[in-house]
Amino acid sequence: MKHDEETMDVLGQTDLFQLYCTLYANQNSPSAKLAHRRLAPSQAVGVYTNTLDRRFANMEKGYQEKMLEAMRWEDANLRKHIEQHRLEEWTQETQRLAEQAVDQQYDDVTEAQSTGDLPKALPAKKPGVKSKEIANGRNGAH
Repeated sequence: MKHDEETMDVLGQTDLFQLYCTLYANQNSPSAKLAHRRLAPSQAVGVYTNTLDRRFANMEKGYQEKMLEAMRWEDANLRKHIEQHRLEEWTQETQRLAEQAVDQQYDDVTEAQSTGDLPKALPAKKPGVKSKEIANGRNGAH
């Protein structure tokens, strides 16, 4: 993954980045009851390509076969992205940067609370942004 500012800006605006920020922040909150397990794309390969989940057991056989066909197509598409587009590395990097953004936001809040200089709302963080830099507000940790 390129480590230039434009790539980081785009990454910070993805749903996956936002989801990882939310999961990590919730997982590390004092009220968290369980850890969220993030599956790598390769861990989802092959799921429901031979048989369907019990939720689909009462559906017509023709519809079940169409579902399996769609699942096989999605599986082939996922494999292509894993192999050709470095999806594994991209998701790992997204998770790492989201965790850094959340940690940085926690650090900023702690620092602001210790100095008594807590603003009403902290600016959102972009991945790779130093604590004193301000983000554009569209992407960052929750």
